[in-house]
Amino acid sequence: MEQAGLYRAKVTKFKQALSGFSKLFEKDLMLFDPVINDVIMNGQLQKFEYCSELMWKAIRALLVINNDISPSSPRGAIKEFFNCKYINTEQYEVLLNILDDRNKLSHVYNENIFKEIHSRLDKYNNTMKEVLTILENVSIS
Repeated sequence: MEQAGLYRAKVTKFKQALSGFSKLFEKDLMLFDPVINDVIMNGQLQKFEYCSELMWKAIRALLVINNDISPSSPRGAIKEFFNCKYINTEQYEVLLNILDDRNKLSHVYNENIFKEIHSRLDKYNNTMKEVLTILENVSIS
């Protein structure tokens, strides 16, 4: 598959995952008993991790095609995405926070950190939607 086709496939996977992640915010968690609430929160965090992974890989694919840049890490991809003027400073800072929080979830389990990160998921969801819009609307070279 050509690079543009691979890019579109990565964006589509990211879009599908983000749609599932976003749907989890449509329910008021206070309506559920604590056990169900915990299960939903865990699902939200797991989908967040998955979305953040797909997002940076789609960003990297764009940078390879349009800018001839091949970052080897998520942080490098986000930095170059910003340097190439696809996103503004506020989006850049949120994306770096997304990466930091994803890494915290992957390496340390602490109930307080878990709840703290969970409280930011709605903001992260909104920023990832903004990134998706950019990825879907950018012209591919």
